[in-house]
Amino acid sequence: MISVILKLLAGSVAILLASGSLLGWGRLVARLVRRTPGPWPVSVSLGLGVLVFYGGVINLCRCAFGWTLDLFLLVGLLLWTLPRRRIATSSEVTHRPWLSSVPRLQHLVLWPLVAFVVGFTIITQLPPRIFNYHDDFEKYFGHSVRMLETGTLFGSPLSALGMETLGGQAVLHGVVSNHFPLEYINGVDAVFGLFLCLTLVMSMVPRASWGLPASVVALMAVFAINPQYVNVSALYLTSALTLAVFILSIPAWDEPVLIGNPPPLPSPMLLGITYAAMLALKSTNAIFPAVHGPLLTIGVLMAGAGWKQSLLWACKTAGCLIVFLSPWLLLHLPHYLASGSGGAPVPPPHVAFAKETIDLLDPTQLFYGGSYAHYTLLAGVALLSAWGLLLWRRPLGRFDSRQRLVPLLVAATTVAGVYVILVPWLGPLGYGHGSHLRYAIPFLIAGAPGLLALSLLHRACAPGKLYRPSLAGVPALLLGLVVVGCFLPGAIERMRLAWNAGTTLAWLRQRPAEGIVAYCDDVQRGNVSARLRIAQQKIPPGASVMVWVMAPYHLDYRRNLILDAEPAGIATPWARFPECQYLIIEYRGPVVRLRQEFESRLRLDARRERANGWRCLAFLDMVQRLIGNSEVLANDGGIAVLKRKGELREEPF
Repeated sequence: MISVILKLLAGSVAILLASGSLLGWGRLVARLVRRTPGPWPVSVSLGLGVLVFYGGVINLCRCAFGWTLDLFLLVGLLLWTLPRRRIATSSEVTHRPWLSSVPRLQHLVLWPLVAFVVGFTIITQLPPRIFNYHDDFEKYFGHSVRMLETGTLFGSPLSALGMETLGGQAVLHGVVSNHFPLEYINGVDAVFGLFLCLTLVMSMVPRASWGLPASVVALMAVFAINPQYVNVSALYLTSALTLAVFILSIPAWDEPVLIGNPPPLPSPMLLGITYAAMLALKSTNAIFPAVHGPLLTIGVLMAGAGWKQSLLWACKTAGCLIVFLSPWLLLHLPHYLASGSGGAPVPPPHVAFAKETIDLLDPTQLFYGGSYAHYTLLAGVALLSAWGLLLWRRPLGRFDSRQRLVPLLVAATTVAGVYVILVPWLGPLGYGHGSHLRYAIPFLIAGAPGLLALSLLHRACAPGKLYRPSLAGVPALLLGLVVVGCFLPGAIERMRLAWNAGTTLAWLRQRPAEGIVAYCDDVQRGNVSARLRIAQQKIPPGASVMVWVMAPYHLDYRRNLILDAEPAGIATPWARFPECQYLIIEYRGPVVRLRQEFESRLRLDARRERANGWRCLAFLDMVQRLIGNSEVLANDGGIAVLKRKGELREEPF
């Protein structure tokens, strides 16, 4: 019991300090553009964007060490304690029904709900007992270790860095692993990301008492929706940044509005830094600004801005996105310029694969839980929450109401559009419908509960008697109850899994956890680390070494130039076998990747997955040839250390 209390206390203090530091940076950015971003969770989201941008700069400068991250946090805490400067006096500003003005009753109802959800997550998953033994151990763990030990994420041409993620997630993981054991990086998304999502939804609660029941349901929906959690990548953080974009897109809530003047356009800088953070965290998030940006430009035009003003605003927003993303793009520029040097082979035409069909209304349970019908429902709820406002309006439309309504319509259309584009359209071209559904889920988590709450706030802010107060919260309440009711059985199952197995990994529903727990314990606390360090000792200090092992993060990145290889990195356009003399190969073990795994990918109806499988088979063939022309320096029966003979050069495969 004492350990549980201490864990809750430590987790709560960490959340408070992280939120305070990011809040300080977010408020500073808002002051620079003379904007008031709204509720404090939006400022925290802006601070998160600043941290990701800062991480790109220090990685580009090769100084991404623990002390530079601590410096950022300390300065943010200092900014947090500084007195806030008001941009306009209360007599000049229209009513702003944010969380700070929510009646005490709503605080007493909503905060305990947030505390329960976050507290349960801290107790059961900080740290989790089980990690994804491929994605996490083989890839994500090593990213933050490389950064903190070498000062930069740039390194291996066989890594997924620069393709699947630009490195923003590794920066956030580095903030945690700089002070805590590496397994606590799960708290970045599973705890802090979830906390930020919940508080963002809570910050949209209107003062009106009729909004409280629907607000509670919207808050419950954030936790109830199955996130299909499979690794430590950014999921809830993506949802939080999406919610922040929704709020920042609404001009009347983005900046104090002087009475008698039309609301200003959304801040290009604030939107740009939030968009850039989404892309730096996970490259598949690029679909969101690609859809939301153009639609919002059209919405700005519809809300009363002229063509010239709308296009100029769009160019400024795109420019800010490029500026804040540029450190990450420059960091990986050498790899991008080398694209095509690997001569990526194309799967032979005789390889037959099963054609996969998809029905977005199919109620059949998926491998990771939920069904296509469940997630299609979320897209529909997002659309109904916003577009349904047009049905409930009385014919009293006014300019300021339209300014607030159009961004909600844009947000709902974006969520539904991203879902349709990612899953049925891009699924066969990428990694399959199932994988692309996971990429779309963060936007659905933000879309359905977030737009339910924003629709309530819009009704509360509507001028005159545009909506009937007695009925204003009923549609949102009913839609929220449908969402919670559909996902509640799965949420209860996830809570049971978290309590019994110490994780919510979705694929554990189909596999026994005992053997996986034993392997994860062996990797984190067993002899895997010692075996890898012994293998590395056979290689001279300063030499570069290509490693194909399941847990490369145990290696010393300061001692040698570690060129780690993993399947997603092998499939990048710039992948090539590096010019190095030494190799560390893990060829036997419980989760070692075998040829059969990659051969099975050739039969999938997912073009990118098939190309990955074929590329990995070509890589394994090259490794096999090199083994035949190498000297064995050490071999413990599972991990071998090899020294290549003959001429060394970069080779395509």
